[in-house]
Amino acid sequence: MKAIINRLRSRLRVYRKNGWLLDGNEKHSNSHLKIFYARRALNKNWIAHLAYGVVYREDHEGKVWIWAIPWLAARYRDIALVIGQENASELKRAGRRSDFYVPFRVDSEFNLPLNEDKIRSKEGVRSDIRNVRKYRQEYEITHEDQKFRLFYDTMYVAHTLKAQGNCGALMPFDLMIKQIDSADLIPTRRGTEYVAGEVVVHERNGVRAWSLGVKDGDNRYVREGVLGAI
Repeated sequence: MKAIINRLRSRLRVYRKNGWLLDGNEKHSNSHLKIFYARRALNKNWIAHLAYGVVYREDHEGKVWIWAIPWLAARYRDIALVIGQENASELKRAGRRSDFYVPFRVDSEFNLPLNEDKIRSKEGVRSDIRNVRKYRQEYEITHEDQKFRLFYDTMYVAHTLKAQGNCGALMPFDLMIKQIDSADLIPTRRGTEYVAGEVVVHERNGVRAWSLGVKDGDNRYVREGVLGAI
């Protein structure tokens, strides 16, 4: 009986999310805007950055059932938007006809060909190899704290802001460095100068590319194939 109860609790737990009330002035129009958001703190910060910029207020409402979010949001009559980040299976059980959905992320898996000759025959790969040789680019694998710091400060932040502008949501350095035991940093260098890098995380089901960066966010390095050297 205890096992059944624990299994039921485990299944129901996915329907309880952290909820936040966000309040401030919309950063473009300067109009008052109140949002109720339920799910992960990192994505909440991204939503807040898009809506308000830097200055806003937030109140943590604790854990809420996803089907109770509309009722909870109704307590605050001036809420303009309710955002709940859910998986497709959760939406089928808790969604309503009046809701609308925006895909946030699509996950997929694919098999890479193991035939080296086939890989090298691709024009894009041949171009990368030419650039690697032309600019004498090399890569290494490291777990050194100071190189993670260098990657974060001079590559990841600059590249993310250059590629995504005001829509970019930067991962805090503390979160990145926490993964150091299960992650590899693969920096690309030209001689002694580090010009790009990528962080890959080792998970139970395989290896996942996690963070990418280019020195100073300079697209010149990208055109010269620094990412192809990783």
